[in-house]
Amino acid sequence: MKVKHFPVHAVLTAMLVPCAVMAVEPESVNRVDIGIDEVFVGFQNPSAEARPFVRWWWNGNQVEAEEILRELDVLKAQGFGGVEINPIAKPPGPESKAPVLTWRSEEWDRMLHVACKGAKERGMIADVIAGSGWPFGGEFLKPEQQIMRVTVLHDEVGGPMTFRKPVQDVLSQTIMGHGGRKTKLHNPTLEFVVLMPKELKSIDQVRVLDVPDRDDGVVTTDVPAGQHVVAYGVMETGFRQVVLGAKGAMGPTMDHMQRSVTRAYLNRLKGVEKTWGEPLSDYIRAVFCDSIETSAANWTHDMLERFEKRKGYDVKPYLPLVMKRAHVEAEPTGALQDTLRRVRYDWNEHVVAVFLESFTREYREFCHDNQLLSRYQAYGTPYLMGMAEGYMIPDIPESNNWLDSMRSKGDQYYDEDSFQSSYDHGYMVWTKYTSAGGRLRGKKIMSTEAMTKTRKVFNTTLGKIKQADDVNFIAGMTHSVLHGFNYTPPDVRFPGWMRFGAYFSEHNTWWPYVKLWVDYNARLSHVFQATAPVGEIALMGPTPDLWSTEGLVRDAFHNSPIYFHRLWETISQLGGNCDYLHGAVIEGAEIEGPLLRIGPMTYKALIVAEMESMLPGTAEKIRRFARTGGRVIYVKHTPERSPGFMDAEENDLHVKKAVAASLRSGAKLVEAPAGLSNLRSWMLQAMKQVGYRFDLEIKRPRDGLYHLRHHTIDEDVLFFANTYREESSRSRVSFNLGERGLWKWCPETGERVPYALPYDQSGFLIDLRPLESVLLVTGMKETAEPAPLGVENSSVVDGPWKMTCQPAQAGEPFTVELDALDDFSKSGDTRLKSFSGTISYSTTFALQGERYTHLELGADNDFISEIWLNGAKLGVNWYGIQRFSVGDCLREGQNELRIEYTTTLNNMMAAMKGVRYQPRSIQPSGLMGPIRLLELK
Repeated sequence: MKVKHFPVHAVLTAMLVPCAVMAVEPESVNRVDIGIDEVFVGFQNPSAEARPFVRWWWNGNQVEAEEILRELDVLKAQGFGGVEINPIAKPPGPESKAPVLTWRSEEWDRMLHVACKGAKERGMIADVIAGSGWPFGGEFLKPEQQIMRVTVLHDEVGGPMTFRKPVQDVLSQTIMGHGGRKTKLHNPTLEFVVLMPKELKSIDQVRVLDVPDRDDGVVTTDVPAGQHVVAYGVMETGFRQVVLGAKGAMGPTMDHMQRSVTRAYLNRLKGVEKTWGEPLSDYIRAVFCDSIETSAANWTHDMLERFEKRKGYDVKPYLPLVMKRAHVEAEPTGALQDTLRRVRYDWNEHVVAVFLESFTREYREFCHDNQLLSRYQAYGTPYLMGMAEGYMIPDIPESNNWLDSMRSKGDQYYDEDSFQSSYDHGYMVWTKYTSAGGRLRGKKIMSTEAMTKTRKVFNTTLGKIKQADDVNFIAGMTHSVLHGFNYTPPDVRFPGWMRFGAYFSEHNTWWPYVKLWVDYNARLSHVFQATAPVGEIALMGPTPDLWSTEGLVRDAFHNSPIYFHRLWETISQLGGNCDYLHGAVIEGAEIEGPLLRIGPMTYKALIVAEMESMLPGTAEKIRRFARTGGRVIYVKHTPERSPGFMDAEENDLHVKKAVAASLRSGAKLVEAPAGLSNLRSWMLQAMKQVGYRFDLEIKRPRDGLYHLRHHTIDEDVLFFANTYREESSRSRVSFNLGERGLWKWCPETGERVPYALPYDQSGFLIDLRPLESVLLVTGMKETAEPAPLGVENSSVVDGPWKMTCQPAQAGEPFTVELDALDDFSKSGDTRLKSFSGTISYSTTFALQGERYTHLELGADNDFISEIWLNGAKLGVNWYGIQRFSVGDCLREGQNELRIEYTTTLNNMMAAMKGVRYQPRSIQPSGLMGPIRLLELK
């Protein structure tokens, strides 16, 4: 592995965590220097690095060499590029006689070697998770190495009096836990005690009390006259257990805020080398870290000492008033409220900085020390531990995509299972910060845990997968790691073990066709990895204010203000490109005339959404950007203060002066959007106020129509995706082509052909059917025959239909004859009602002089079809409108039509007993038509 220093990136990295040790990084690719013809070579035959991986659940670690290699062969045959080996607890289901291996035992090490070496021998790539389950931990951790948090409890007392309370009475209290349940404190110790008046007016009224040396001691203090609060900082150790850890890695979660604990934990994985006799890097590309779900961990042994060293003051008197999990009932008023807001910011910023320095950065350094890459998910729950900052650190930043949270009609994403907004859950927000973290540092791979699903797993279709896939690309992802593929011992009956995901399994009905999606995904991944993204607009939200008021809670971040993390969609729908940035990277940016340059990315405009607080260095850089012609928009109000406590008055003045100067230089203050339904018109009006127009404009923008733009040294790469499932999208696109023509690159086939829809020097037409996408590349010099844009004539192919039904899992085939097509879920034939598998429909129809160009199978687009007309195969369709060119296959007189139709597993699984994720109901199924012959012109 080559390594090199990146001066700009190094500056940005140093800003994220003060006093951090600078590290060498794996070499990035300067994608602007790559020519388009070189990109096309990889597009035709994508490398393993571009092909989707699977998260390979090693369920219960009941793995054996022969089956490991067989499953690798199954994945290789379908075109997958690699595996993420992920040992996890066995899911509910049948037992197996395969031995249960202990994580990091010699036998487990040997099976890991079999898998990683086997992947390499097959031209595949292997990543491995650092432990098992999430967050990392194990029963081998000593108490001082386990996760910690401090919760503030309190008593209200009236003085004058002498207050006495045994420490054990404090530690035996219950707290409100997950789901509103009261829980006992876990391994509690008393860290600090504070006395303050209930009506607090000054921090000078806060008295930090002595903590008894022993747990059987007594907290004692004299309380003056009036109502007071005694606040206790209680530290819990080992309160969080590893979720779904496999044997050998179960137990308490590790302390992520000690570098030594992080390194010691990762060194356990390095111990594999002793068994192998070879370094990890011989067979492993990257070490993976799953989402940071640390249950509000906020403490380590030297947390207060590190705070005073970083911030320059003692935070202990303030802690009961600023720790988000533990507001007491003291009522600070006046200037003290502002002080506490500043200290709360400092505290939360400190928690993030300690976490990133002690875990995220140390995790990356371990990987680099061992010639490995770090692959890392920076989001988490309930706290976001510096997601924007965290995604600047790993070699491969990774997001998450929940499969069923896809675009419906209207302006909201939805989850078909829970109707929970994907913005509340957060995955679209995470994705945009993931892509920004990679783009700002010139990374070509920004990956996503793709197709995550925990319900209705058997109704997944390749069409739904493509729909989610296209949105991932639009949002900036360049690689997919499917969630997931389950290792299942051979003696476990169908459907095998299932942990999570969309049932990516060789036993799924659509598995024989999954390579069609794999190739589609791989070709687009290669293009977006090999080309450079366009920046255009930078977005910055009120993170300092949220840290000052709400803390690190992720839901507030996702939705404050409610429209902010939806602006990327609006910009994409209008034809623009954008990234979400944070103050530190803007402070480290370079100003090049009207451009803001951060690493390899440049931005022409900056939108600052409802920020009250801003770092002085960030405000100064925005001032300089506006002065040299950069477009700056402040939404609702301008920043008027700095967030931190030290030198607050001086820093506030600096922010005010810099913001005022930016306004004098042309920055504009605009009203906030009135709602979510008018974001496109609001965005256009805001851009108009600063004299900005998008380089590319979609003239008929729609909620479900998205755009992404990349480029090489010589050409532009334009990707459009219609994510509507039932509606087409047609629009004129304004874009300066000049004398350049347009290629259409076909990710389904790897071919490129001249673009056949109308275009000229100033733009082109796009016409996308449901779930259709198009990849356009400038530079073509040839011309194409015009593509048809409408239906000139049509006729319906009626029955009767003969159906040969082959049930899934080698069930007994049977035949049925129908006069007309119908929905199987309404059938009185129980064989059809619960059918899953493949059905061959056949019929004959007569033509007498009619001319048709295409055959279409009806409105239902969520199935897979293969068509034969008069013995000639017309093709396979696995998503969207089922339309086929008939070429010269039609003939006068009688014509024979055969349609191979493949269902999901849903209806068969609904009829089975004792199946995990068993469907609650059957779904509509079967060809429903109408089957039409079309003449397109």
